[in-house]
Order: sequence, then structure tokens, then C-alpha cells
Amino acid sequence: MRRKIKIAITDNEELFRKGIRTLLEREDDFKILFEANNNQELIEQINPSRLPDIILLDVKTPISNSVKTIKLIHEKHPSIKIIILSSNSNKFSILNTINNGAAAYLLKSTNFKTVVKTLKKVFRQGIYYDDMVSEIINEYISNSKKINQKVKLHESSLSEREHQI
Repeated sequence: MRRKIKIAITDNEELFRKGIRTLLEREDDFKILFEANNNQELIEQINPSRLPDIILLDVKTPISNSVKTIKLIHEKHPSIKIIILSSNSNKFSILNTINNGAAAYLLKSTNFKTVVKTLKKVFRQGIYYDDMVSEIINEYISNSKKINQKVKLHESSLSEREHQI
């Protein structure tokens, strides 16, 4: 028998939180340890006897900023993986959470099979980016390279005196 993936769910929308819990509990590979209404409740519930492998975290939970929550959890419990499950498809939000340690980012509109697949991949591999997130990351990297090339080109056109200033 395989070890079940231990999951915590944080979302301020009770109907969504209970619904995803019910769906995940029907799967043999998952065990839901607890639910939290907000990030503060989440942090209070994490302890050595109830340490999740993965946290499903909504970006828009009240009380505490999700990026701060990701950082705090990783400081205290670096083995916990965090999957953002949000209705927010803003590129900045996606990049910000990924850059700050989220292992995956899923939209709430995704199908359940994708949620299951992502949970399993994050558990085994540490991270998983679907096509949407991969495209955003690739675009960000591409734009960063273009900016760096422009900076280098500009710097190479400066005189020695301009470099000193």
C-alpha cells in the first residue's frame, strides 16, 4: 500500500473548500489533514503531528498575504509544497507566487483531473507547471533576456567617462 499524500486546504469560500475536500477524499491517494478559512488559521494548524505534504492555498484569502504565508511556511517547514488554487489569472500574481516558492499554480476553473495530476506531480517531483503557467514563465524569461540585451547594448555604447559616472 502506497503512502497517502497529506493535504491541507485553505480557502475563505466554504462551499469551494468543502467541495474540493469531498472530491479529494474520494481519491485513494489523498488524505485531507485539515481545512483553514484563512492563512492565519492555516499557520496555527500546522504542527509536527499534522504536517501536510501539500497545501492548496487560495491567493485571495483574508487576513494574511499569500506570498508572506508561502515564505513563512517554507522558513518553518521547507518540505511542505504549496499549490496555489485561485480564480486570479493575473500574470503578475502567478509569477509572484511562483518566484516566492509556490510549487504550482492552478485556476479554480481547471478540471478535477488536472488538480489530481498536479497534486501527484508536485508530491513526486517538487514542482509542476501546466501549459498556462509554463507559457507565462517562458514569456517572462524571454522578456528578461531582451531587457538584459538592451542594457548591455546601451552600456557598450557608453564612453569610459560615462561608465565612471
